[in-house]
Amino acid sequence: MDSFSKLRKILDKVDAMSLDDAQQVISAYLTYSALRTINRAINLGLRDQWVRREYLSETGEDVSGILDVSRSLTTLPFNVAYLKPNLRSRELSFLAWIARETLRNAKDKLNYSDIEPFSFYHEMKREIKKAYERKELLPEPSIPSIDEKSPDWLRNSYHAYLISKRSKMGIKSKEGRKDIKIVISKLYEMFVYMIVKKVLEEKGFTINGKEGFMKGSLGNELLHLVFNVDPTSYGINDLIEGVDDMDEKFTKSILGRPDLSIIRERERKRKLIIIECKYSVSPTYITEGRFKAMAYTYEFSSDATLLVFPGLASRTAKQGEEESTIRIYEEMMKRKVNGKVAGWIDLKLRDGRTVYLVSIDPMEGFDENCNRMKTVISLVI
Repeated sequence: MDSFSKLRKILDKVDAMSLDDAQQVISAYLTYSALRTINRAINLGLRDQWVRREYLSETGEDVSGILDVSRSLTTLPFNVAYLKPNLRSRELSFLAWIARETLRNAKDKLNYSDIEPFSFYHEMKREIKKAYERKELLPEPSIPSIDEKSPDWLRNSYHAYLISKRSKMGIKSKEGRKDIKIVISKLYEMFVYMIVKKVLEEKGFTINGKEGFMKGSLGNELLHLVFNVDPTSYGINDLIEGVDDMDEKFTKSILGRPDLSIIRERERKRKLIIIECKYSVSPTYITEGRFKAMAYTYEFSSDATLLVFPGLASRTAKQGEEESTIRIYEEMMKRKVNGKVAGWIDLKLRDGRTVYLVSIDPMEGFDENCNRMKTVISLVI
């Protein structure tokens, strides 16, 4: 029985549980499924490492690594042989960090896997034991940096970790019926990602590539559409020169990772559009998102930044900044374009950059969301 079938079995038996127990057991199961993904990734990553070895042998006119004297005897006088570190070693250290953090989440939720009428305590404990044993085979952990060149096993494990970390349950009882809502913020980001991709295709771009790392082309223009990575990997400069006396590796590790970045290349010039997604209707959280979008704008000198969120449920502000967010939202939902609610507004900055607030609500029609996003994207692409 696969993970989704088991999860469905849990949902079918929710009526026999208390509301609190139901929330905890579903959250625990999502973490259990994530840990299974991590264990499979460790096997694949280690196999990849053993096949490719710690160093790769290459030849060239100049030494670009560790000189390999024995192999150079067969390539001289035109070339020399040298050894370069296999990047898989670095990726395994990323996987070690992901495994450690997911294990921590799993340990915190283990007891919730023993709630009747559906218990998977022993299965989850077995996966935890496997993960403990297998992570000992990995190098020292380091904060992961995921990009389009990352192997599938690393990208899949990172997404699994995010689900184990961010999944939340919302269950309410109404007229003898329990309504269940599984909220995973990452799914909202993917929903927005899908809308942006569709809008770019409608504008004539041919989009292809790996999931999360797409490329688009239109004539002599090239687009990179990347998910949850810092844009410096695509030729974008950041404004952080350094952190105290820490090395460059540390400085890069603290860079922001916008939910979605669009890098447009045309005639050797690059244009950056950042999209930050907030799956919340809380004025407090959206206010934080507003300032985070502003921070990204200056950290990466983006030409435009979009803060995308479903809407606001409350009109009550706890402080002045939240009151400003509420007023901005009311204005963007009050404006009409061709008889329809605009659903977006722009904040023009004095240096020529623009921050947009855009309402994209999954409960609205897909075409309506696409049309709204298309209007804004047309202003910045």
